[in-house]
Amino acid sequence: MTEPRIVTTGPVFMERIDEDAPIFGREDYKMRIDLLVERLDRESLDFAVVYGDIGCFANIEYFTGYDPRYEQALMVLDAEGQVTLVVGGEGWGYSFKVPIDVNRILYQNFSPQGQSRDKLVPLSEVFRRCGMNHASRIGLIGYKYFEEHHCRNPEQRHDVPSYIVEELYEVADKAQIVNFTRVMTNPYDGIRVVVRTAKEIAHYEYISSLASSYVFNMLKAMKPGMTEREVSAKAEADGTPIGMFPVVVFGSQNMSLVFPSPGPRRLRLGEVAGLCQVLRGGSVTRYGAAAYDRNSYSNELEGTLEELLMPFFQSNCLWYESVRIGADCGEIYRNVINMLCAGGELDVYLNAGHNTGQDEWVNSPFRMDSDVLIPNGYYLQSDLVGMMKDPVRLAVMEDGVILADSSLRAELASRYPQTAARIEKRRRFIMDFVGIGISEDLLPMSNLNCVYFPFMLDTTQIFSMK
Repeated sequence: MTEPRIVTTGPVFMERIDEDAPIFGREDYKMRIDLLVERLDRESLDFAVVYGDIGCFANIEYFTGYDPRYEQALMVLDAEGQVTLVVGGEGWGYSFKVPIDVNRILYQNFSPQGQSRDKLVPLSEVFRRCGMNHASRIGLIGYKYFEEHHCRNPEQRHDVPSYIVEELYEVADKAQIVNFTRVMTNPYDGIRVVVRTAKEIAHYEYISSLASSYVFNMLKAMKPGMTEREVSAKAEADGTPIGMFPVVVFGSQNMSLVFPSPGPRRLRLGEVAGLCQVLRGGSVTRYGAAAYDRNSYSNELEGTLEELLMPFFQSNCLWYESVRIGADCGEIYRNVINMLCAGGELDVYLNAGHNTGQDEWVNSPFRMDSDVLIPNGYYLQSDLVGMMKDPVRLAVMEDGVILADSSLRAELASRYPQTAARIEKRRRFIMDFVGIGISEDLLPMSNLNCVYFPFMLDTTQIFSMK
């Protein structure tokens, strides 16, 4: 593969979005619930109990549209498809945003500390009201599942709060309660690792485009002397729910923390800098050098352009050229990591990409020994992070892609022509200007896919393989 060169371009990759994100309704959630009912039947389970809280919101939201943003919550699903939401006092009113028919049960121990418990009933009684008994076979869905080499008896290990698990044990046989989280997030056929409809693609594209506009707004405004907080304010965020705290980080010492929140530190010309915006459904990140050109790199970043940024971009190009329906994730990992580390100067932080969704990190199929073959509808996030130490320097170019076959692409073009047109414009830019030969089934979600600025203070210059 040839070395990247630096080319001048206008912001032709920044597409304005004039329509709102599509809204998920009753039929969308019913389809998703049916998927979980089918898995219950396949595994001979009677109930699924899905846990959620302010950080682990995505599983309940996926099935109902309700995110437990104030407190903890449970969704109980029986084998017939009946949904029960168990919420605290703060979440009770918000739960009526759910567009499907659900039973609601107030459980005040889910309410914040110090709020009323005047109507408190035991959680075990709540489970009995949902139809559970000693003979019930229950799949408990938290946020992590465990494998044989992780711990003993992985199916009996749960990351759900112990007081909830203990109350389940009072109702059903402990041996009949299994960790069922893998059904949601395993990288082979997890329910949430793929998109199935054009509406889902349009939703993620809207969110990812919004995240990329936040990052680009900050890049255009960032100047030496500005504080991290001042740059963060230039994102012009509109209140769309976030999936992770925003990151603006200046300098090697702060960058060693990887994901600190914006603070009072002022940007110095030529040092490392990082910007990250994670919304619920899309993430965009750029870490690199806060310079205008080669001559404005600081002394401590001498050699960074050739030794870190160029091989990092080349390795990302290989990732984009390799990711397609049917591709072997283990092979992609090995090839990309071998290219990035070929010179021996670079370390790899994390891996070569991961599954994403409403929450930024769902799982990852990219491991040395992975045998995952990319399926239709896979929603992935490019997340190859190059690192050099002494001083700490990170190179990050993080955006989402969806792999869609001809049928799914045709549905998108028919139902959401503006979304399809933006995606196609990005594809042409990536292939014709950036010079990366991507598969026809790869749909770039962000306005910044494959756009990397070797000089973060000059957004007219980007890397190209042409």
